[in-house]
Amino acid sequence: MTIPSGSNTGDTLRLKGKGVQTSAPGPAGDHIVTLRVVLPKQPDDQLKEFMESWGKEHDYDPRQDMEG
Repeated sequence: MTIPSGSNTGDTLRLKGKGVQTSAPGPAGDHIVTLRVVLPKQPDDQLKEFMESWGKEHDYDPRQDMEG
């Protein structure tokens, strides 16, 4: 499976024809995948430095795109 650039937690991908094969004749169904982005529980110093520098250079509010 190829994850498209810019994908985020909660995005849904469809793998056409890669789902469960039923007992009825015909092609298999589609496999639906919901993405979940997970970061390490113990990030190393390099990741911490990257996130801090990225945050200073980009005006991004993750709450802006949250549904709810």
